Amino acid sequence: MAERHGLSFGAEYTVLYQHASRGAGPRNAAAGDLDFFARWRAFGEEEVDAGILRLYVETRHRIGTRLAPYNLSKGLGTLNPTTTGFTEQPVAVTQLYWEQDLARGRVHLRLGKMDPAIYFFGNRINNVNIYFVSFPYSDNPAVFVQETQGATGTRPG
Repeated sequence: MAERHGLSFGAEYTVLYQHASRGAGPRNAAAGDLDFFARWRAFGEEEVDAGILRLYVETRHRIGTRLAPYNLSKGLGTLNPTTTGFTEQPVAVTQLYWEQDLARGRVHLRLGKMDPAIYFFGNRINNVNIYFVSFPYSDNPAVFVQETQGATGTRPG
């Protein structure tokens, strides 16, 4: 479908289980994160002035009767959550935007609903799917601002 119609899509499912060895409240937490993504190159060549529609949809849910991992810290007495992203969230369109290259790729425009975290307030290990799920590593508000992969000219995703 990608070669013939310019359409590609995929999905990923991430499960997280956490157990706290000590704490006053519940000490087990589990959740799942389901992401669906699609990309349609409507016209243009891949590297030259392509017009692309991008879609990202996600949902998050507890597994069983356990807490969602984001809420585990409430009974543990910690200052930060034990993780980011593993909460409960109904199905949501998190990104939907048109991406247009112009002037043989020297101008790159995006219009629509985008996640600003792709471009701002990131650090090299700010990705719970690849590196760490611990809040101080992946989403600490005290982390310095630096350009992330998307802001330096390479395209995320």
